[in-house]
Amino acid sequence: MSKSGNGSHLVSRFLLIMGVTIAIVVFFTNLIAKRQEERNRTLIKEQTLANEVMALEKENSKLYKKHNSLLTDPIQVERHARENLNYVAPDEEVFDSINYKIKTNGPANKDVAGPATEKHLWPGRFPWQVPAIILLVSTLVYFVTYTFENSGKKKTKE
Repeated sequence: MSKSGNGSHLVSRFLLIMGVTIAIVVFFTNLIAKRQEERNRTLIKEQTLANEVMALEKENSKLYKKHNSLLTDPIQVERHARENLNYVAPDEEVFDSINYKIKTNGPANKDVAGPATEKHLWPGRFPWQVPAIILLVSTLVYFVTYTFENSGKKKTKE
């Protein structure tokens, strides 16, 4: 009897040790997985920030070159003044770049339209026709289904 009691005692100890071991393994596995996930997120964020830094360095270099050319090159200063500040040299004519037409000296002498004559589907305002059409179609569908259902009820009553 002492042997079977000793055997069950060994089994219970074995199960206890296995349970504690499994609990420790699960706990540390979970902890390691969380740390690994955090590390992966940090690496992705680091790569994103490195790409952003490279883009900003390129832009910074470009702006530095532009700044340096505006300080030293009179042609760049003149171009900047014309394009951004709307300066005009003496005896120059200014054309509105939005509303222009160019006449060609070709055989048909047709006008070449500029960007002002581009046609838009709804120029300058909200298309009220779209919601009105949707409302009209939905009302028509509702009316047809209502009359169809009521016509079926009248026939069943008679």
